Amino acid sequence: MGLLGYDTRERKWAWDDFRISDMDITGNVLYILASKMFVLPSNIKNALKVASCFGIKIQESAVSYLDQSTTSIYANIRDALEQAVMEGHMIKVETEGFKFVHDKVREAAYSLIPDNERSQVSI
Repeated sequence: MGLLGYDTRERKWAWDDFRISDMDITGNVLYILASKMFVLPSNIKNALKVASCFGIKIQESAVSYLDQSTTSIYANIRDALEQAVMEGHMIKVETEGFKFVHDKVREAAYSLIPDNERSQVSI
């Protein structure tokens, strides 16, 4: 039997709890989310990476500050975050800022930052 199968003799579904609990589901979810983010336009991908450094939520004050930056990676971050909302990765929290829809989505965005650049940022 695989992880899930129908037992015709017992006439019910059966599964292997031990094998299912042994699976690395979290790693698979992060891989899928990161893969979906990887193909986004670079401005949205950069905005997600920057936002992930702030934790689950990036405050409006930080967005405003970054949006006015002359540094190209931060320029127009608000527009990119709005697009990330339309893509389903974040939600707009009224006047408070932007929030990732789930902590695993934030983790996936953070995983897009190359290892050698992670030492420059902290969560």
